[in-house]
Amino acid sequence: MPHFQLILVSDSKINRDQLNTKIKNHTLIEVIGQGGDAVVIKALDNRNNKIVAIKLLRTKKQLSSLQKKHQQLRFKREIVLCSKLNHPNIIKLLENGQTKKGELYAVYEYFNGETLKDSIIKSNGLSPQILALIMIQVLDALIHIHKNSIIHCDLKPENIMISSEGSSLKAKIMDFGISKITRPYSTKDNSEFIQDRKSMGTPAYSAPEQLRGEQPTIKFDLYAWGLIFLEGLTGKRVIEGNSILELIKQQLSSNPIYIPPQLTKHKIGRLLRNVLEKNSNTRCGDTKMLYREISAMNFEHLKIDFINNKNTVQQYDDTETIFFSKST
Repeated sequence: MPHFQLILVSDSKINRDQLNTKIKNHTLIEVIGQGGDAVVIKALDNRNNKIVAIKLLRTKKQLSSLQKKHQQLRFKREIVLCSKLNHPNIIKLLENGQTKKGELYAVYEYFNGETLKDSIIKSNGLSPQILALIMIQVLDALIHIHKNSIIHCDLKPENIMISSEGSSLKAKIMDFGISKITRPYSTKDNSEFIQDRKSMGTPAYSAPEQLRGEQPTIKFDLYAWGLIFLEGLTGKRVIEGNSILELIKQQLSSNPIYIPPQLTKHKIGRLLRNVLEKNSNTRCGDTKMLYREISAMNFEHLKIDFINNKNTVQQYDDTETIFFSKST
């Protein structure tokens, strides 16, 4: 799904212009999100009358030819990665193509829900039972992602969608815009664009070694998963500050991630301590083991009386993924 923080947008001339774009077999309905590189449009697939979400690459006129090429390569890379994933807890890529004007687009399933971030903010933290249900599904998706030799590299509450379907709660991971492959695929395109950019991810959720530019591993995603779990329980982001440099400094510090004392008495506290080790050599790197352990835990009697009120420290809004170009 989209490689940016999804935001609702109001009607504007720009949005109306996007809706005038012609995409084969689809009727465009409304713009539901936008970012620096693309817009997301709710649309109707005329072949089966199903609602879908179309990500349309938006190339800015002021970009150089090299920048435009990199932008297109990132978009194509995301399509390649998403095409290899088929899991109920991952937003599914349906098809992709190019408009008559040469604009690249990708069609994804439409998931009617809200981000985990929005849900945490509204509730000032989720109940342990509900959060565990969500995060178990996220782990199940990560098992599939890692099995396909892919590291998400930008897991955060904004990239997890949740929705209530009757009495059940469904979670889905999205946004593979900066994901990395840990082994080469035998596609003719892979060597050209799979590693055209390096990324720091989102500093508030990035593992220390990711910020140092080390080779991506499963432990990137598990570290982020642990931070998200803590945030869901407390209603407050774990790594906070008033600048991006402050966030990075905290992640790179040898000081351990703070685990509230109430959690250390429960099995989840020990599990979180394991996945949130700053030293990657001692951090858990087994997604399947984590899934088995948390699935067997009983959260019914876990008392959460440490939920924080609104943060009094100015918090830097770093929802944008941070990346830099390789030298060319």
